[in-house]
Amino acid sequence: MHSLREDSDGAASASAGSSLSAHLSVKSLEDVELSLRKEVPTVPPAPALTAYTAQVKLAKRQKIASLGPCCSSLILIACIGAVIGTMISSLNESVDSLSSISSQFRRASQKQVNVAIAAAIAPSWEYTRYWRDLMELDVPLAKPTVDIMLDFKQLDAHLALTRFPFTNRDAHLIRHDGSEREYAGFVGMVSVLTDTDWEQEKMAQQQGRPYTSCANTWTAGFLRLPVPGDPVYILDYHVPDAEYAGPPNTPGGVAGMTRQMYEFVPYTPPRIQNAIPTPPEMDCATAMDPLWSPFASPMNPDFHNFSWMGPYNPGIGWGNMFEGSMPVYDDRGRIIGRFSSSQALASITASVARILSESSMFDNGFSSVFTPDSDSLGPFGSVIIAQTNLIVSGLAMLTTVRLTDRGLEASAPVHVAAPPGHNCPMCPPGLTACASNTCSVSALRALCPSGPLLTRQTPKGPEFTCIVELEGALEMASAAQRVKAAVGSFCPPDRHEFEFGSSLVDVTPFYAEEYGLPGLAPPGYWCQLTVIPRRNVYKSTDEAKDKVAIVVSVSVTGIALGVLLMLWALWLVRRAHAKLRRGRRRQEEGQVHEAISLIETLQHPMVLVPAELFVGFGELPMHDTLRDDQVPLITINDLEELKDLKRAQKRKLIFISHQWLSQCAPDPSNEHYESMKSAVEQIAAGAGLEKFAVWCDYTSISQKHPKLQRLAIASLPMYAAYCDVFVAVAPTAVHHDHGCTMDLEDYCKRGFCRVEMLSKLCGSGSANSYVMQGTGGLLRPFPLESLSFFVFEGQFTIESDKELLVVPALGLYSLIIRQKDLPHMREIYDLVQKHKERFFPPDWTQTAAEESRAPGTAARFGHRVTRAATRSRFRSKGGTSNSPRELFGTRLVELLEEYVGDIVARKLERRSRARPADEG
Repeated sequence: MHSLREDSDGAASASAGSSLSAHLSVKSLEDVELSLRKEVPTVPPAPALTAYTAQVKLAKRQKIASLGPCCSSLILIACIGAVIGTMISSLNESVDSLSSISSQFRRASQKQVNVAIAAAIAPSWEYTRYWRDLMELDVPLAKPTVDIMLDFKQLDAHLALTRFPFTNRDAHLIRHDGSEREYAGFVGMVSVLTDTDWEQEKMAQQQGRPYTSCANTWTAGFLRLPVPGDPVYILDYHVPDAEYAGPPNTPGGVAGMTRQMYEFVPYTPPRIQNAIPTPPEMDCATAMDPLWSPFASPMNPDFHNFSWMGPYNPGIGWGNMFEGSMPVYDDRGRIIGRFSSSQALASITASVARILSESSMFDNGFSSVFTPDSDSLGPFGSVIIAQTNLIVSGLAMLTTVRLTDRGLEASAPVHVAAPPGHNCPMCPPGLTACASNTCSVSALRALCPSGPLLTRQTPKGPEFTCIVELEGALEMASAAQRVKAAVGSFCPPDRHEFEFGSSLVDVTPFYAEEYGLPGLAPPGYWCQLTVIPRRNVYKSTDEAKDKVAIVVSVSVTGIALGVLLMLWALWLVRRAHAKLRRGRRRQEEGQVHEAISLIETLQHPMVLVPAELFVGFGELPMHDTLRDDQVPLITINDLEELKDLKRAQKRKLIFISHQWLSQCAPDPSNEHYESMKSAVEQIAAGAGLEKFAVWCDYTSISQKHPKLQRLAIASLPMYAAYCDVFVAVAPTAVHHDHGCTMDLEDYCKRGFCRVEMLSKLCGSGSANSYVMQGTGGLLRPFPLESLSFFVFEGQFTIESDKELLVVPALGLYSLIIRQKDLPHMREIYDLVQKHKERFFPPDWTQTAAEESRAPGTAARFGHRVTRAATRSRFRSKGGTSNSPRELFGTRLVELLEEYVGDIVARKLERRSRARPADEG
């Protein structure tokens, strides 16, 4: 008993046994062929896909489907995105850094403004304290008394001691720049003595009753007029009239009072001289406002009961005033009056403008210093103390300045008029709308023809504010409204920074306590609001952002186009890939159809030599010579003719397989021919040579026509499958070119020998398979155990011939699948399934060693082919001597199995449908 087994090197050997002793008769093979012909659809055989063509297609597909450019595009896009992201990140960091520096610089500038404000109001506290110190030291004539007030000689000395040194303009020099000098806005100092009952007055003021216990006042105000040129000092003298003969003056009245102004000449000795025009008399309540007014800060015991009054407009044409006061006590400690220092706050405007003009950051900006808004002051209760680049009148005439690239420019002043029934403020020259002693609302409207006319309540009654609609007014008003909307107040108690559209807004509180001064009136602080164009700070970064935006836009557009082009390229690649896959699928299907058709058609005619002629040749002749000499050969064009030959003419076919002993000739020493002749004679003994025909490669295949030769190679498995007797001629001989010994062992290593024997097994089993190993020897059964059926692991003179056997191998496999249930085929089927990757390798590689192993001329069934030409053709079709080339690929065998499986399934389905009909 014989069985198939695997040899030591992994190759399967075939041994003769009972399972392979049975063979397919000619009738059984014909039945298989007829069955397949019924099942296989009539499809024109596709042209054979040579390994060279397949490799070229594969190379093109790899080139087209290469994602290298796409990956490069993605990397480039990622790099561009990273660069843009880095630029934006760096720009944002620069903006943040610039914002931080800008914020610090603005904070420092506003700190300087606060220092300037503190420096402007500090004299009111300092000089009042100095005056008190003189009184505490009992310096003669330091403390104001009624006697001093009524004696001009003593009053001269009193003014020279307590007023002039502190009011002197040179004492208030705050900046000296060559010929340009800047002075603080200090106005003067005043002392007021009254006959008031302080406790009753304080109680009445706290209860909000219109009450005053004061009937008479003794006031000596020492003022420095804010006029250009040399300073002018005046004495505002307000005392009871000694010559008054009318009824006694009543509390709050002015009937018995007299008021006169005198020039004060600061020479040695200083003296009062020359009376000047006198304003109206003041009542006691007005004279004592700085102590008991609700607009004054509470007396501060930590600062000797010092209190601030203002800002307020006294109506003398000097704008807003700010006053600091201390009480005057009698011998029993009762408050009988006050002494105060006051100043015009207009000088703060110049200080603010100077500070902000030192940096281009504040070019074309606006700044304002004002008090917090208060419900007690009405809806427009904020008092503007100082401002730059903004024309707004707030209870006073304000001379504003405009910050430009060229420096400071003065703007036109705006004035305030009082309502009917009140004394008109002192009108500056050139203001014709308010030239009389009383000003009406219509006069004020003439000053403010288009702007809103606002009002606020003061102790004297309503006062009006005109907001002129000039450059900067709307920006400042809008900024203030936005600040209030953001933090709930025009003047919040802590610092804030905002960015409103194209403006940067800073609001900073001023606390007098931070500079060693007494606290301000409730809520205890002022505010400075600064509005500057955003471009002053961020011009360069905004321009950089614009450039980056352009770069980003162009880059994004480029990236978008690049992505679209990449997607389009990918789509083209995918479409080309899909087209190639479909083409490859069609080619594979064509190969499958061609493989199936091999078992029913001959790709090349089967040329046979009658046995009686074959044994009389004397040597192995070439097919082309026999054809030219018109030797009567038997040519079988299709399977019908083959059947007729075997049935009608009763001829049996002998298939002779052998190795060539030379690359130029198969049998130079006639050794193989004698063995072939002996084998044919032994087979025909008893039946006669005329009953047999011989197929041998050299006599049956053209050796001069390469294309016909390739077609014959493709039909080789069919020739072997349909033969009746298989003879392997393998005597021990020496290869004439290589000098190596050729025998049966070497025969079993040859790829073509393996495919021929496998074809015989698939066609008619192992019966009538012989080997001839000597010239005078006897035929003996072929030892299948010595033969491996891994065809593509065998040796080929020309390695590319493997590609010519792909379709024939598939055809044989289709026979194996169809006959797998037959006893002699089961073991072959199992062996194929176990080692399918070896039976059907996906590719093969021609190594340099194989290429250079046999230089010169190679023979494929006798056809002489120059190896150099073979290598040149191989490389010209896209291969290299060490590159893999496709054989069965990954889908070809699977596709064949599916196709044959469908055929079998349809056949079984028809049989199952036909059986009930037959039974019926």
